[in-house]
Amino acid sequence: MEVITFESDAFKQLEKKIDRIAGFVTSVEATPNNKDPDWSDIRLESEEICDILDISKRTL
Repeated sequence: MEVITFESDAFKQLEKKIDRIAGFVTSVEATPNNKDPDWSDIRLESEEICDILDISKRTL
């Protein structure tokens, strides 16, 4: 077995990203009749996109 260690801050950031992904998946699953969601209603701020892609605002 291999043990992997994380710094506390890195783990918290990873946990937040996983929670956001889980929330998104849950909302998609809750869509009536499992239809595709209306993607035109989904808006992300630049900061959220940078967090998801793990890039800087300048790179975006």
